[in-house]
Amino acid sequence: MTYLPSNFPDVKFNCSRPAPIGTAKPHSDIDLVIMGDELLPVTTMRILRDAFDDSDMPFQVDIVEWAGTSEEFRKVIALSAIPLENCNAT
Repeated sequence: MTYLPSNFPDVKFNCSRPAPIGTAKPHSDIDLVIMGDELLPVTTMRILRDAFDDSDMPFQVDIVEWAGTSEEFRKVIALSAIPLENCNAT
């Protein structure tokens, strides 16, 4: 995932694990949270989704846009979100 910031320099990414850290199963996913007040263009989202769908990552990556989430889901994300550059450390 390290290529993301260089391809999207104006976008801030966080990652979030829906399962509490340390309890994830092999089939658990990671949410890639695109931070921002506006939704990305549909074509940009398609490129991102296709890149992850075609990857050989051993887990599912779900792409979530902060601007499109409810206040309730934002609270869930905030509990486990970390900057993308620190995602490999967890």
